[in-house]
Amino acid sequence: MYDMNIDITQSTMNKIFSLSIGLGALVGLAASTQAQTLLTTYQDFNNAGNSTGSLDGSATTASDLDGSAINGLANISSPGATGTPGAESVTWVSGTYDALTVAYVSGLPSVISALENASSFSFEYTQPASAGTGNYFQLPLLLNYQNGYDQLSGTSVSLGDGLYQETIPFTSEAAHLVSVQASNGGSFSYFNLGIIYNSNWNAPGSSFLVDDFTVTPAPEPGSLALLGMGALGLAGFARRRQS
Repeated sequence: MYDMNIDITQSTMNKIFSLSIGLGALVGLAASTQAQTLLTTYQDFNNAGNSTGSLDGSATTASDLDGSAINGLANISSPGATGTPGAESVTWVSGTYDALTVAYVSGLPSVISALENASSFSFEYTQPASAGTGNYFQLPLLLNYQNGYDQLSGTSVSLGDGLYQETIPFTSEAAHLVSVQASNGGSFSYFNLGIIYNSNWNAPGSSFLVDDFTVTPAPEPGSLALLGMGALGLAGFARRRQS
């Protein structure tokens, strides 16, 4: 005799199995592409605050853009440890174009690896309180390293309350860094992260903040396989639900 109860139970288990595969695979993919913070605390930025003549830069605890107290990957002494919320404060002195270093990372292979596997790079910033007579304000990312000086711009969006985020596609740059490192014998004698001040805002003493320098890694081939499994699992669940 045909046992309807057994059939219903088996069908339900099949649905649960398909759904668990789909959700589990998608969770695995999300974990594999989790963003990595490079610079965020006062201690992170205090390692490289400097002045260029056109710009004065220094770490500050008076203001913070992201609220994080966990040191970033580019902290030279204790990455991942508890630090102090803060940011890099930059004050305009003169001119319309200059570069400011915010981190020295040549001795941090984990940071180089994160950059070489990144699909995007982002950071947050504010604008000076007054433009003076200026009409443009741009902050491209600077990578200054052995046999390379790369200026990268992306898309800037307002996060509200005077806060902005710059997001830069990084896949091509990551591949370029891998190539240059190989041509340098497998390492970099120096590697600095910074910003380019490209602006004609000229109010005396105008300052702004930069913070939360973050990279998002590209999915590995195994992660892409997980995505395929997730799609198949969810599709199987949907088919069984319709039947």
